[in-house]
Parts: sequence; C-alpha cells; structure tokens
Amino acid sequence: MSGYDDFNYAKHAIRHRAADYLLKPVNPDELNGVLAKCARELEKAESAPESWESYPSSFAGEFSLFQQQARLRFNDLNGQSLRGWFQQLQQKLERCEINRPRQLGRVAYELQALLDELCVSNGLYERPEATALPPSTALASIESTITWISSPYYQALEQLIAQRKFKNKLNLDEVKQYIEQHCMEMITLEQLAQIFFVSKEYLSKVFKKEYEVNVTDYVVQLRMTRAKEWVMDEQIPFKHVAEMAGYEDVSYFYRVFKKHFGISPGEMRKGQPRISGNSSSSTE
Repeated sequence: MSGYDDFNYAKHAIRHRAADYLLKPVNPDELNGVLAKCARELEKAESAPESWESYPSSFAGEFSLFQQQARLRFNDLNGQSLRGWFQQLQQKLERCEINRPRQLGRVAYELQALLDELCVSNGLYERPEATALPPSTALASIESTITWISSPYYQALEQLIAQRKFKNKLNLDEVKQYIEQHCMEMITLEQLAQIFFVSKEYLSKVFKKEYEVNVTDYVVQLRMTRAKEWVMDEQIPFKHVAEMAGYEDVSYFYRVFKKHFGISPGEMRKGQPRISGNSSSSTE
C-alpha cells in the first residue's frame, strides 16, 4: 500500500511479485479481494515454483542481470540478440545444473511475468491476466523450458516490430509515451530512432519542434521530477534514489541533480519537512 501514484513504484512492486498495488486511502472491499487472492495463492504453494533459496547461491543475482538484459534486447527490438540471450540462459542453466521441474518452473514463471510487463509497457495489451504456472510438459527438460518461454517472446517482438514498422507516419505521442515509460532505463536517441524506424536526425528535429525540448533533456526532466519526490522521502537512501532514477553512478546522479535544481540532493532534503512512511495518511 502506498500514498504515491507512481508508475516506477508500481513497476518495482510487480517486479518483486507483489499481488497488487493499492493506493491510500484503501478501499476495504478491494483490500479484502487482494487478501483473498493471496490466500488462494498460498493454497497452491505445494505446486508453486521453488524459492530462490534452493538454487546455487550466485544464481538469483545473476538471473536478475539476465532479466535486465532481456528487457533491453526486447525494448531495442533486437530479435537476433534476444535469441542469443535465450541460448546463453540455456547454457547457464545447464552449467548450474538447474534442471528439476520446480526449479525450471520458477525461471519460466519469472520470465513470463517479465514478458507481461514488457508487453504492457510497449502497448501490446493493457493489463495481463495473472501469470500462469508453466505446464509440466514444458518443464521436462531445460531445452523444453527454454522453448516454451522463448516462443511468446519472439511472437510479441514480431508483433511489436510490425506495429511500429508499418505505420504511415511517425506518431510523436507514441514516442513521448515510450520515453515516459522507459525513462528510468538506458535510453538514447539512436535507440529510439531504431525502435520507431526513423533516422535519429529526423526524430530529433520533429520531437523538438513538437515539444520544444530535445529528447535527452526530456529524459533528464522526467528522471529529475521523480528523483525529487524520492529525495524528499528520508526513508530512501540517495544510492537507491539514483538507481531508481536510472543512474548507476551515484556521483554522476549528484551532478545531474545539482545542475537541474541548483542544489544537491542533501541540501534539498535538509530544506524540506521530513516525509515518513505514514505521510500519506494525512490525505485519508
């Protein structure tokens, strides 16, 4: 539950397997519905994929990096790179001897949830149904698991490419929406031009003409708007603020933030009333 109606917060919640994202003030019926859903999921725990504790110690962290790589390849519309990624994943599973059905089920389940997130953020559909558990036939071997989960990735990517490539003209509203949804990721003018099948020179020109700001500055504006909200919350360390805002280098985030607002994150936080986890209760 949160008082912040923020897409990036919701995305993080989904990524960490939250059942839902409820805004305060919470509707009791809605809360009870989510709790009932959680209870049903617990009843299926015996057949659910294994927890990460059953995997080799380094695999969970490495798998998280694998997911990030898959996200970048999909958003870049790079089908060949995505196929190579699935081959690397298969080899990784074989080396780590992750071959039990429930272990493979967890991997497939997480990748299916990631695909749902990618399809929603790219406008292929609005909101998926609850991610289903893979069928037992798909978990018979590492190869069958990779085949089962990779197929819908390729289909979705082909659909997205067709949707973007064969339009009569560039839709700047779609470009702007894409930037807003992916601004916390590594995103460049070259990538955007490739994704929307236009030259970077053309995209830069028409975007600035339409919105009176260039693409790079618009990305920074979006990041800094959200970063300011997180900086004002003393419960969030600056390192995490930088990461959520799309900056791996914290010192670089500090420089961008100070250039944008004229003061450092620390100075802004000290100059504002403290925001606690219960701050949104005042709106109830």
